[in-house]
Amino acid sequence: MYLTPEVVGTTHPGKDGNDPKSGESRDNTVGAGEGQEPIVYQPLPGDETLVDVEAIKEQAHQTYRRLAPSSWNEYDRTFDQFAEHSGLKNYTRKQLATGNLLKRLILNFMDTVPEYSKKTKNAHLPIHIRYGLKLAYPIDTKVDFPKFPRVRRGQTPDNDIVREWKTAMDTMKDPYDCLVWDGPAMYGLRPSHFNNLTWGDIQTDTQGKPKTIIAYGCDDTGKRFKSTSPIGLVLNPTIIAHLEAWRKLHPAPHPENPILPYRTVTGKIPDVKRRMTHEEHWRLWNRFKDTYKLPPLRAKDLRHFASSTGRIAGMSKPAMCLMMGHDPTANRADMQAHYDNVPMDQLLAEQQEKLPNGVIGVLDAPKITIIDGLPSDAIDIVRAYLDGRIGVMDVITKLDGIRLKSAKTHELLAQ
Repeated sequence: MYLTPEVVGTTHPGKDGNDPKSGESRDNTVGAGEGQEPIVYQPLPGDETLVDVEAIKEQAHQTYRRLAPSSWNEYDRTFDQFAEHSGLKNYTRKQLATGNLLKRLILNFMDTVPEYSKKTKNAHLPIHIRYGLKLAYPIDTKVDFPKFPRVRRGQTPDNDIVREWKTAMDTMKDPYDCLVWDGPAMYGLRPSHFNNLTWGDIQTDTQGKPKTIIAYGCDDTGKRFKSTSPIGLVLNPTIIAHLEAWRKLHPAPHPENPILPYRTVTGKIPDVKRRMTHEEHWRLWNRFKDTYKLPPLRAKDLRHFASSTGRIAGMSKPAMCLMMGHDPTANRADMQAHYDNVPMDQLLAEQQEKLPNGVIGVLDAPKITIIDGLPSDAIDIVRAYLDGRIGVMDVITKLDGIRLKSAKTHELLAQ
């Protein structure tokens, strides 16, 4: 049952637009409440007919061309949820443009959204309202949602969970599946990063063996990744073996074709140029989880794991940004000149030195020799690691704490 104008009008008292503080005097302007220049609402042909949700989405896609396909999927999903909850198809555009009906519908929809998702949903809806429905977005964020919950960085997953996944993934034989795991696990890449890489992004050595992957966020075809920042990866022996094995099975490993095209459940590739979408990656990832009966772990969780592990391993921020596809100047514009002066070869060399086996390689048991002269508490920590009571990252953190307390620095680990 959709919300009629009468029902909508009984909710959210005090936000009926009569209060001049509500910002509703700008209800018929595009960009109301967000500091944009107002555009006066103009009647359009068909205002008296019921709105077509699919036509609204198509119009938004044609008018607003700044989003990547994966982003459009998220925006469309939010608009579909709003349209279904509000019964949008039962209204005409003229009804929605009159009074505060549209605002009531949005506020009632937002009441059903979890607190931590309100900010995201409120950022998604204006695109379809403004560019698809051709109406002003009636929400003034500062008035209607003055205190959005702060979106915080996700927690770094526990080492034991990551290790359990690694143990299971190491048993996989299909190189396609292995590469789906390798991107987030070894380098902390977003699924959209590896899904959009092409064979032409792989640089080889003099023997023709894959050596590095260097890719840029934009190319002749437009935006490739979520951000326009480049990525630079030093390939370790494991991922090199997977790439070479997959190249032999790939029907057309040409430079312009994606490394990981969409593949059906039966293993068929309908189109070598069609990239795997975020949803298809998500379904495949969940299939790994169900097949091996693994605890919950998202690709995004491995991104957090990579950022924490890389910093503990001693990688600099510019090197981390290049590996993970971050913009190193996004929050530190004053460091622009410094970051720009770091050669990419230097950053790749740092990555190879600090993470020779990728981020996930830190979970491998290293060769440790206990040397004389160590404090007793340091020896206890190393023995606890050898007994399997603590993980390698715990060892690094605890030993570093001992080092900071001691005036003399000891050599703790010997290769």
